[in-house]
Amino acid sequence: MIKSNFLNSIQKKIDKVDVRTLKDVLYNLIEDFESLKTVFNSMAEGVLVFDNDKKVIFYNRTATKIFEISNDSYGLSIDKVIENERILFIVNEALQKQEKIINYEIKIDSTYAKYISLTLQPLVREGKILGNILIINDISQNKENEKKLRQAESLATLTTISAGIAHEIKNPLGAMGIHVQLVEQEIVKCKCKWSKDFKYSIKIIKEEIDRLSEIVNSFLFTVRPLKAELMPVDLKEFLDKFVDFIQPELEANKIQLKKNYFNLPDVWIDERYFKQALLNLIQNSISAITENGVIEIEAYREKNYCFISIIDNGDGIPEEIQTKIFDPYFTTKTFGTGLGLTIIYKIIKEHNGDINFSSKQGQTIFSIRLPVKTIEEGLIEYSGE
Repeated sequence: MIKSNFLNSIQKKIDKVDVRTLKDVLYNLIEDFESLKTVFNSMAEGVLVFDNDKKVIFYNRTATKIFEISNDSYGLSIDKVIENERILFIVNEALQKQEKIINYEIKIDSTYAKYISLTLQPLVREGKILGNILIINDISQNKENEKKLRQAESLATLTTISAGIAHEIKNPLGAMGIHVQLVEQEIVKCKCKWSKDFKYSIKIIKEEIDRLSEIVNSFLFTVRPLKAELMPVDLKEFLDKFVDFIQPELEANKIQLKKNYFNLPDVWIDERYFKQALLNLIQNSISAITENGVIEIEAYREKNYCFISIIDNGDGIPEEIQTKIFDPYFTTKTFGTGLGLTIIYKIIKEHNGDINFSSKQGQTIFSIRLPVKTIEEGLIEYSGE
């Protein structure tokens, strides 16, 4: 037990102190303790204190949330209190080597935080080490901000590089397409024995020109300013029309579609661009599903935001690449440009929204968050553009 000089002084004089004075001292100590406890429980950082025998002597409210500590953990070993094996290994290794831990970042599976940093410092009094203090910081938001910054930087780089290249490629492609059509017309007129082979070759050339044109157009879409015309739209009606649009393709791929939305507000969107963003997400889900496919479209309002989620039961996104999927050109497919999610990200940002995802084997969720505005708010913003 840690004792202060004040308590040591009281212990020495306790026999000489009358009951009333002792009560006053005790009440003051209780008030001071409760005040100190309130301060620690108000901290954003988690604090876990344990003695040299690794027995817990104090923890605050944030620590209980991050580590999911029960209220009767005082006196227990940290080996029983901290359930995360990796954190426990890091702490025990530092204790064994008598080393500090300074801002060690780690990803955890917690409902309170996704990323934390650990700091382990000795608890010292009068030159003696009485135990250790483990300080836990929730850095989930910092990690999210870093990811968004990387995405913004990647998009800026893409803008600089691709704009010039795309324009240089587009014009020759157009000329090639015209001349291929002219050659095709001449082949149709020709009745020589090689015309069938020529027709097949021309067909392949046209397909490849179209594919290159699609790649160039995707590049140009990502680098050009997006002129979205935001208008108030009945979100439920919009989603119903979108479901009707994608239903034939899902049926062709034997994928079941679930709708989970009702009582939705109007949202300010550009229907053409927003439909493209949702369609790209659906295409990704279709590609990820191998068998017994199910795709769910979920939407709901929460306070001043509306959330639209695309959920599938596909193979999931491997954890090692999850930080890269919004990066331009990044793809694990054998086809495509690697710009699909980059385009989605740009469209959602143009709608003043955010897009996030979570993924594991058997479930991937892409969730779009849009602000809900009144008609008056939207008109003020729209007229100001």
